[in-house]
Amino acid sequence: MTKVITLILLTGTAYTGMAGGAVGWVAWPTEATDYYYAYDDASQAPFTYPELPEMPQAPYENYAIHDDPDAVMLNPYNDRTNKYYLPDSFWFFGNWYRPGLDLFISPDGWLSFDDPPDEGYPTPPAIIPPFPVADAPNELMAVLWEDYNLTTAAPPSDSNRIYLLYDSTSQILTVEWYKVQHSQNQHQYSFLAFLQMGGQELLMGEGGGLFYSGHLIHFMYNFASAGWDADGAVTGIEDYFGEAGIFYQGVIDTEDDDLHVIRMGYQKTFIHNITAIAILKPDTLVATQVPVEPRIVAANTGRESDVADAQVDIFDKDEQGVYTYHYTALHMNSGDYDTLFADPWTPGDIGETYTVRFWVNSDADQSSYSDTIYKEVRVIEGGIEELPGKAGFTFDICQLEKRSLRLEFSVPYRTNVNITLYDAGGRYIDNLIDIPIDPGTHTITWDGCDDRGHEIAKGVYLVCMEACGWSNVKKITLVK
Repeated sequence: MTKVITLILLTGTAYTGMAGGAVGWVAWPTEATDYYYAYDDASQAPFTYPELPEMPQAPYENYAIHDDPDAVMLNPYNDRTNKYYLPDSFWFFGNWYRPGLDLFISPDGWLSFDDPPDEGYPTPPAIIPPFPVADAPNELMAVLWEDYNLTTAAPPSDSNRIYLLYDSTSQILTVEWYKVQHSQNQHQYSFLAFLQMGGQELLMGEGGGLFYSGHLIHFMYNFASAGWDADGAVTGIEDYFGEAGIFYQGVIDTEDDDLHVIRMGYQKTFIHNITAIAILKPDTLVATQVPVEPRIVAANTGRESDVADAQVDIFDKDEQGVYTYHYTALHMNSGDYDTLFADPWTPGDIGETYTVRFWVNSDADQSSYSDTIYKEVRVIEGGIEELPGKAGFTFDICQLEKRSLRLEFSVPYRTNVNITLYDAGGRYIDNLIDIPIDPGTHTITWDGCDDRGHEIAKGVYLVCMEACGWSNVKKITLVK
């Protein structure tokens, strides 16, 4: 089994990698980044949906344009930018940059929609992090920002130059800095920016609170004569006001092949971060006057650590509250599933019915709504030993293919069995079975579709089985 290594560096960022392999870097889409994300080719995307296109693959020459006869060689200025009129639309940090607007291309390894002075901005801010900062230039894409001097190579040199090419078919704008030379030494670098342009069709929203952009940004790196960190160049993006952005803190590595790639894009989810998943206890049948310790399951389905208040309430048949247990400042990391316990509750007389409610307080976290689940409970006669036994119930899942499952379960006596599928946020997907089942071992299959017959997206899902007060939750991951 491959061992995954994660080293948390700053809020919303992490180094990730495989033992014995390259170390990658990821920035999650958060409020601090204005919901832009970034990751490099030694990492995985910080989410599984929407599915992103495959990362560009080596060799670098597949993307380089300095030898393309259709590419334009820009003026070899020192620090002064070249002005380029956009041929198509580009959406960046919530702003539309439409055809005919100016994109400023700096010899010092950056692009900006912010009109700079003639002397440009040869060096990045001398602070850490250099992005975001209010000082100009803003509206920035810094591929490898340092002080290069293109005038040190006399015409008609084809190196120490910037090249530009727009492909109208793919709507991709490529800007390449080819063997540009640092102003203070002989160090040379080759790298490029790859911008996916296009209109409104690249902005997509879906039900459930998901909004994302197909205006992807790729930075690609090929050659550094003295190493990529020799001159302290910086990489990142920044918004219009210099208030949100991403500072790339990974390691540019072209030792194993001739290409290192960083991808940046936008994805915002409005779904609940800390979510109510299941009420395990009390069971649907409880013994009169026998104390029961409520037990519930919560999950953080967001991309960040989060804090929320939560509460368990029990109401009688007249909807009068008979029990409350409050969880204050419940803290959960991204992807956590926790079983939470509460003080014992004592059921009343035989025949009484109750409603158990578990809810997460939306005022205490980043959710836009409360997340609430319910369970009906009935009191029966006798001590706990007189209740139907829990021994003999089993539930297992085997993955047949990438998108189909075989579910195997056992019941020790005839009882109703309910197996339901939910997404990682606790939302209903499909009910697989809800009928009386004879004792023994049984098998059913699921085809990877929701209750309307539509194939569901890849990602993490929960399969819950309940039978006569016994319950079990399995987590599955669907891949395409």
